[in-house]
Amino acid sequence: AGAILAVILITYKPALPEEILRVSPIVERSRGEIIFYDVGRSATVVVLEEDGFLNLRTNGLPEAATNLKGAPPSQHSQHLLSSVPVLARPDTSEMLIIGFGAGVAVEGIAGSVNSIDVIELEPKVIEANRAIGASRAVDPLADPRVNIIINDARSALSLTSKKYDAIVSQPSHPWTAGASHLYTREFMNIAKEHLNPDGVFLQWMNSQFLSESLLKSLCATMLDVYRYVRIYQWDNEVLFFLGSQEPLNPERSLGMTGRPFSDEPVHYLEIGIGSVEDLLVALNMDQENIELFSRGAPVLTDNMNRMATESAVTMDRGEALTFRDLERLFLPY
Repeated sequence: AGAILAVILITYKPALPEEILRVSPIVERSRGEIIFYDVGRSATVVVLEEDGFLNLRTNGLPEAATNLKGAPPSQHSQHLLSSVPVLARPDTSEMLIIGFGAGVAVEGIAGSVNSIDVIELEPKVIEANRAIGASRAVDPLADPRVNIIINDARSALSLTSKKYDAIVSQPSHPWTAGASHLYTREFMNIAKEHLNPDGVFLQWMNSQFLSESLLKSLCATMLDVYRYVRIYQWDNEVLFFLGSQEPLNPERSLGMTGRPFSDEPVHYLEIGIGSVEDLLVALNMDQENIELFSRGAPVLTDNMNRMATESAVTMDRGEALTFRDLERLFLPY
């Protein structure tokens, strides 16, 4: 009987829990085909094919979507994540991406960048991307410049003295255990220590995870760490916080030198930037106005990490910032 039970346990494969895998706490249930599914050390990772896209989720939370091979081209704000730092510093050679997701930010890196390190917490995210590599329009893992580091971002940076020209931080949802500590002053200081003197740090944020109070605190935190800060809005509810210890004015430098557009005009046109005006339209607030907007707001710290405790409930409380809310808040500035 024991031998029979052992055989059953070894050979038995439970049915895929499709209903559970299709459910998300923040988006509608997916009807797409499940292309990949596995349980990792920090998350359950799923890739669903739907409407010409491959959608990657961790623990039910949408992380990113990438185009299927042969699907009509579309523009992703995540492509811009890795291009805005190069617009600010055209000579960027070494770049670090925090959080791989579906690799869309890596897809958007200009050819002028020589080396790309990517820190990813969950190995199954990389495994999922390898599994769909042949099905997607662009496979970022096939880029010879890319070096994958499996680790927590804070731990990975503590183990190296390497410095970068640009660091792009796009961790998962700000209330999750593997990401919430990557939005604080302490982490931003760690990132700053790994930047070259004129290097730039870019922080991604979706306004749906922010209340007005959290938005002001995130602004205050960036200002507390970086001498110069700007905010760009490339999509209805997607914000890029750009920080550096040296002056930031990519619009002026682009107008004066033409770089980096002149280096790779096709690349920037493909991701949706064709002129200085495109940058100016996306610029929400410059240094002076961010200081006015966030005056008096508490800084996000490891000991008082309101991003971890409040961002998850902003939607339930009706406090999540929509495009109209952002328009109302930013318009005076």
